[in-house]
Amino acid sequence: MKATTLSLLDPKLKGNADEKELGRACRMAWWCIQDVECRRPSTGEVVEQQEGELGVSLPPIPGLLESYSSMLSRSRNRTSAPSRIVKRTWTRVIN
Repeated sequence: MKATTLSLLDPKLKGNADEKELGRACRMAWWCIQDVECRRPSTGEVVEQQEGELGVSLPPIPGLLESYSSMLSRSRNRTSAPSRIVKRTWTRVIN
């Protein structure tokens, strides 16, 4: 399956969602689970982002996810294929 924001949608909704709003919600969620606490938005910032008062930029890949993809690369004796896949998928889904 091609990685898109709509691929994250509950199948019961049958694709019936605003992709732009879904992308915004996904980006906000990824900001909220950042490994480094100071990178996470405050509750007030999340509310402003939900209301559309603040833009939601593309968050960095969480360190644990990046470490996991690097570990997979090393265990499979490949240079960085899983890491490239994680980054490419991250950008497609979250962007």
